[in-house]
Amino acid sequence: MPSRQAGGPLRACAAGEPVRLARAGLRARVEAGREPPRVLDHLDRLDEVPHTRRAFTAQFADRWKHDLCREPRLHVAEFRA
Repeated sequence: MPSRQAGGPLRACAAGEPVRLARAGLRARVEAGREPPRVLDHLDRLDEVPHTRRAFTAQFADRWKHDLCREPRLHVAEFRA
C-alpha cells in the first residue's frame, strides 16, 4: 500500500524540504537544551522512505507478524521505543 500525504506520495514529502526543516528545528531545540539529542533519531525513519518506498508503519506491521514474533520486548529493543 503506497503511503500518501496531502494527496501526494509520502516519498516525495519525506525526501524534501519538510524533513530538512524538521531536522533543523529539532537540532536547534537540542542545542538550546530543550530536547534530548535522541529526538533527532525520530526523523531517521523518514529518511528510509525514499529508499524502501514503504512507510515505517507498513514495515513495522510486516516485521511484527514475522521476525518480531509479536513480542513487545523485541519491538522495544529494535525501535528504541
